[in-house]
Amino acid sequence: MDRYIHQPIPKDADEIRLIKFIDSNNINIFHEHLSNQPKYRALSYFWGKEKCDRPLQVVISPEHCPEVRTLEITKNCKGALERLFQDNSSIPVWIDAICINQNDLHERNHQVGLMSKIYHCAEKVQIDLGEGDEGTQRALMYLEQEYGFMDSSGSPLKFFPYTEHAPMEVQKVLSDILARSWFKRLWVLQEVHFAKYAEVLCGRDKITWRVLRLIGSHIYTNTNSKVNQAHGGHLPNEGAKQIATKIPPILTISEGGLTAKTLAEWMEETSSLECTDPRDTVYALLGLASDIQNAELHILPDYTKTLFEIHPLVAKQYALHALKGACVANGLAVKIDQNGSIEKMFSLALEAAVAKGLKSFVVSETQKHLIRRILALVNLPNPVLAWYLNFCTKEFANEIPMPRKKGSGLWDIIRAARLLVLERSRASLSAVAFSVDGKHVAFALQDKTVKVLDVASGALL
Repeated sequence: MDRYIHQPIPKDADEIRLIKFIDSNNINIFHEHLSNQPKYRALSYFWGKEKCDRPLQVVISPEHCPEVRTLEITKNCKGALERLFQDNSSIPVWIDAICINQNDLHERNHQVGLMSKIYHCAEKVQIDLGEGDEGTQRALMYLEQEYGFMDSSGSPLKFFPYTEHAPMEVQKVLSDILARSWFKRLWVLQEVHFAKYAEVLCGRDKITWRVLRLIGSHIYTNTNSKVNQAHGGHLPNEGAKQIATKIPPILTISEGGLTAKTLAEWMEETSSLECTDPRDTVYALLGLASDIQNAELHILPDYTKTLFEIHPLVAKQYALHALKGACVANGLAVKIDQNGSIEKMFSLALEAAVAKGLKSFVVSETQKHLIRRILALVNLPNPVLAWYLNFCTKEFANEIPMPRKKGSGLWDIIRAARLLVLERSRASLSAVAFSVDGKHVAFALQDKTVKVLDVASGALL
């Protein structure tokens, strides 16, 4: 049987693929435009690694001379498909691994860019947690009956599931559910955030995400309180403190909720979560980040780039945004190009600062805070970018390490820095030391001019 080949999707349209069930073992894949407001469900699940024994059967042209093709999927995906079919076989489904051609990097770029819209336009998002049993059935039924009437604030919730008010079996089953792999997955944050309505499937049973999220959050809160009380309000060490206070990030996400966190903050908070492709440690968060949504940063999914290319891009965007903010704050008429050279933009900004007679050129504390976070998270092979980001986090200090870099870009920075040192010299600053190409170099004021000296030999450079 031949392998299924995805038909191309135009890169400039809101077109997606959807899955239509023929029966529990056969599907049809068709194309639809989001602008047509199609009725469909979107799946949020854990892909897993174990391959399914039998490939998925995709029926081509089911109405006219049907042909069958095969598509490799995992056991987890197959199980999720079966549960979706049992739940409602008539409503089409969107599943990333099936509806996106994973072998076409340009299509992945386009479809991942549409991901937030795909989940938001879905009639509902169905979260598949895997197989269930009699225990999960009884536990979910109990929770829905006891807490299904809660409003979004959770105010009617009077009893924590981890108290004597809930049966011990419910406590144990719920703890097991919250430990499942789905809660450790990175992409689920965006999938739930953009949902208009989300529900959880566990085997044949269902519960609303609202209820499970609020109950789960209360469990962690109540457990933390008990841990605190056991230690008299003082946890013995940092390790115990982290265990007690760490709530899975997904339990802070509600359908259609607002997020004020930046990309840097999300990257830091989700660093322990899992994704198959390491590039998604950035791309899975773009739809959530406030500075991406506000167009302060310009980053698009691009799977032709490696992680070592993506990290400097993120850092550069933060660097240029900080530089732009500093220019605005200091009233400098410098146009900062978000796609420009960091060396050129920094040089222009410094020269403008000197021309205006500024005695200092620093970025805001908020930007410094974000840049410190980025520096701790990303790999920066570009020495000039690394130097500039470190520069942004401090005042114009008496000693700043300069990078080793061939070409004119570094000397543009040095030329501008020399002018700035000359200006700062009026405020009793006589010299600033740097390290350039392995040599200790000083910008020193001599006879009202700035000289570049080799500190070791005293020779002029």
